[in-house]
Amino acid sequence: MGGPIASLMARFRRADRVGQRPRGGSPSPAETALSARSLADAIERAIDRGRWAHAERIARSALPLAATSARLSEQVARLRLAQGRPETALTIIESPRARGEMNASLRLLRAVCLVQVGRKEEAHSDLLRWSKKSTAPLDARLMLALLEWEAGDEHAATLALLRNLKHLEDNRTLELLLLLAVRQGRAEQSGVWARRLRECSAFGAGSPYLNLLCDSLLLPQAGETHEPTPDQVDTLRLELIAGEGAIATLVAAQQLRPQRDVARLLYRALEQALDDLADPSPALEALARLALILEDLDAARNWTDQALQRHPMSASLALLREEIERAGAGSSPAPSQEKAA
Repeated sequence: MGGPIASLMARFRRADRVGQRPRGGSPSPAETALSARSLADAIERAIDRGRWAHAERIARSALPLAATSARLSEQVARLRLAQGRPETALTIIESPRARGEMNASLRLLRAVCLVQVGRKEEAHSDLLRWSKKSTAPLDARLMLALLEWEAGDEHAATLALLRNLKHLEDNRTLELLLLLAVRQGRAEQSGVWARRLRECSAFGAGSPYLNLLCDSLLLPQAGETHEPTPDQVDTLRLELIAGEGAIATLVAAQQLRPQRDVARLLYRALEQALDDLADPSPALEALARLALILEDLDAARNWTDQALQRHPMSASLALLREEIERAGAGSSPAPSQEKAA
């Protein structure tokens, strides 16, 4: 660890020596906060990369500052928990400074530590109070549901998970609800949760083991297509408006590895965002390419013609038009239910 962080930490170490003042005076509160934040980030990166020895060296260097920053205390506590030292982690979390700045992340970490040290009832009590608030994170109710299930109260576990679905259609919540329904022998409800889980996973970062999970539970295979919900379309529409530069990349990803459900969602969101974009020209070409992926050749021609009206000398659009015509010559138009529009 070098650079400004090492230099600043050296000043703190010199200040800790009895009867000795650091050169240039004591660090200012702003310097202290900056150093603590930088050290916390460094520990987090080291943990994420599995560099445990490096994380330990940083944590030891950070000890003089740990009592001044809840964020730094949290990262040191996470390291101690990962090292199999939940008691030490809990001591750090329950320090006066950390307790005084208890955020959602630190509170969840405290619950994990309480479970690890055998204080499950205390963790359950805190999670139960917390999960009733609309501001509670999804993970708080997930953890509560797991504790309820372990205690044998499957009904309470289900209620905790259903509260999550009032806020977000979350695939982890749906997975647990599916497992609970299967455990209770509720075949019809299991099918409902499986369908919702597949729909949720179709347009986002769902579990890569979803099909394996459903197969292992002897659940029937789902159909191949999923229609995006209005909320999903609107959410992506707003994201596309805020980040127009990502549109070409998203479409290129679909050309390399087409996913019809994702392409359909992207198509509809982009179509609705078109009038709100600062520069609609790239979006017109993107819509044409997505329509081609979805085998809606009429729509692909229409979007390409609109784009060519704006840029008649565009080589990429001319090539795209030829590609569309080749696709039309080589296959019949897609069925109406498969069309993008």
